[in-house]
Amino acid sequence: MSSYPFFTIPELCSILKVKESWIRRQIYRNRIPYHKLGRLIRFHRDEINQWLRQKPLEHITRSAISENEKGK
Repeated sequence: MSSYPFFTIPELCSILKVKESWIRRQIYRNRIPYHKLGRLIRFHRDEINQWLRQKPLEHITRSAISENEKGK
């Protein structure tokens, strides 16, 4: 992991092992902390770590799985 404190959507997807559409839904629903830099969306590493500590990972994974199944 680089020392740059911000993640892109694809980087966060890779870290959380979820689809990009799930991340985008969380952004749209204001369920995940993010920053807009013009048209770019970035996630600060410390804010994501805090968000993950506040939410059980099981809940995040279960939510991602159920939303992915709806799309089938």
